[in-house]
Amino acid sequence: MSRRTGFSQTRSKFMSGKTMKLRINEKIIFLTIISLIICNKQVYAAYTPPENSLNTANIIEQINSYINSNQTQNALNLLNKAVLNDPYNSRLFSTAADLFYKNSQYSEAEMLARKALSLNPLDNSCYLILGNVLLKNYKTNRLYNERYPTSQDLSILNESIKCFNTVSENDPASALPHIGLAKIYSAKNNRPKVYDEVLKAKELAGSDPDVLFEIGELFYECESYEKAIQYLKKSISAKPEDDYKAHILLADIYEKLGNPEEARNEYVTTLKFKNSPPETMEKLEELNSKFVPVSMVSKNTEKSPKSSEISDILQADNLLVMDRFSESRNMYLKILQKNPGNIDALSGLCELYYAQWILGHYDVKKYYLDCTYFNNIQSDKLKISLLKFRLAAEPELTESLEEELEKIANNKSADYYDRFNAVRSIFLLGNYTRAKIKLQELLTSDVTDDDKFKMAKQLYFDQNYTEADNLVKKIRKTEYDNFIKTIENRVSFMQTQGETIIEKAVELYKNKNYSDAVSKYKEELKLFPTDKKAHLYYAYALQQTGNTEKAIEEINIYRNLELIYPSRIPELNLTDIQKVTTSWQNKESERTWLKPAALQQEYGFEISYLQIYKSENRGNFKVWLCQKGKNTPHFLKRKIKSTAKFITCILKYPASKLL
Repeated sequence: MSRRTGFSQTRSKFMSGKTMKLRINEKIIFLTIISLIICNKQVYAAYTPPENSLNTANIIEQINSYINSNQTQNALNLLNKAVLNDPYNSRLFSTAADLFYKNSQYSEAEMLARKALSLNPLDNSCYLILGNVLLKNYKTNRLYNERYPTSQDLSILNESIKCFNTVSENDPASALPHIGLAKIYSAKNNRPKVYDEVLKAKELAGSDPDVLFEIGELFYECESYEKAIQYLKKSISAKPEDDYKAHILLADIYEKLGNPEEARNEYVTTLKFKNSPPETMEKLEELNSKFVPVSMVSKNTEKSPKSSEISDILQADNLLVMDRFSESRNMYLKILQKNPGNIDALSGLCELYYAQWILGHYDVKKYYLDCTYFNNIQSDKLKISLLKFRLAAEPELTESLEEELEKIANNKSADYYDRFNAVRSIFLLGNYTRAKIKLQELLTSDVTDDDKFKMAKQLYFDQNYTEADNLVKKIRKTEYDNFIKTIENRVSFMQTQGETIIEKAVELYKNKNYSDAVSKYKEELKLFPTDKKAHLYYAYALQQTGNTEKAIEEINIYRNLELIYPSRIPELNLTDIQKVTTSWQNKESERTWLKPAALQQEYGFEISYLQIYKSENRGNFKVWLCQKGKNTPHFLKRKIKSTAKFITCILKYPASKLL
């Protein structure tokens, strides 16, 4: 069984809540009546509504009231009486199908929905029920045949799609068929299609709490956790008294993101609901066993000042990994007020400002206030962190800082800290292959699990997420297990977040918004420097803007990353990369000569020179024509497709040279 399938089963069980199966006797009576009706075709042909059928509408209203208030047995008893009285009323079958579906009795719900549709082919609610039941049947079948769907599976899925499409055609204002289609595409792992249908559902959802929950759940299944949180919270706001399922999903998301405090709050909130599932307490106890609440940390570490300080550092670093900057800073400062020379707290404070710099924001006033802690501080352990702290005050990597990093990178010392600093500086300079080789050489020496943990933490702060994740997986069970889990969850989150950014960039690229696509790829690479796909797609976008030199540089980075972190199915193999690179180089070297004589005839004046320069935002040259005897140039609006390798700035070409 796959990890995703197993997880889905667990979550389905957990999300089912206190689902009450209908009492056997009433269920048998009801289904027996239905079977007789379905088989008795002659009665159906001669059927006329009973005189008292007007009361059926009131009965259905009462049944729905029972269903909404979870009085399932009362609803079924009333349905039994109503069907005996009015056996061919489609609304009764539709209501019964809804009742059985909500009680997870899907085969019965399917039979009733089909009966209702045979009586009223325009019943959208039954198409939705039937579509959802068929989708569940497809998922169940796939549990037992994971390799590929059978023809029967595909037939079930196609009928489900047909049901949802029918509702969409009959009721274009309904968000529910798009939710159903999104679930189908989610089952097929077709995320772009999921997002397309969810986008349609979002526009039609309004403030419907059930639809908002479904959207949140779909984002959850696609591992787009930030969006899932957004819509689950909207669902709770729209229906706060009856939405424990949203709280459970939020708890699971926060736990995955390494935020145990928020997860704990959501589980505690769930327990306040009368109908909360019993598994909630088990989940809360399991969470508490893995993550010690912040309020208990000081109580557990009061044995000595040293152990208390170490625990505080660990807690502050954990908060920093989760991007909880304010709380993390407060803890670092608390430690430094007691012990101004604490290297770990100083390092953490440096990493905090670097992390904020990566995200494009930090409090300048606090930054310069905290600079006082670094006066006269000299330590090999702080070399890289201090450089990153200084970098946070700059718009980008300066020449002087780059020189210092290169000096550390080229240090030939055999000292452990010097060697690890070299690994970090090489990575920060963008030489990922050399950084990996140096790290592997360091790990072949006698490195303890404690050292590995500290290395993984620093690698994470350097944004070397792949190596940090690889390293924590090699550490045996230690007191750092909770922190390790946080790092693993955060790396997974960064990868998911990266996929979302890349999807947006791809859409921009498809719409030929190349400059905006370039900006998006740069955003992702600042957050996750070793994202292979981002480097490759960034190269394509750069080439479209005319920046071929940078495009070739990026595709070479992709190639190097693919060599050290090979994909099972790479986006491009080495042969294709070479072909693409050669093609780009050939285009760059092409020359197109303008014909001044033709231009003079077109513009009606004598040209003294052409002024040509390369646009940074477009792949074409911009050409200005200067009329003889005048200084004001005229812009030639036609696109000059070719580029010249040597043109990197404004050049003037006398017209005579181009004849």
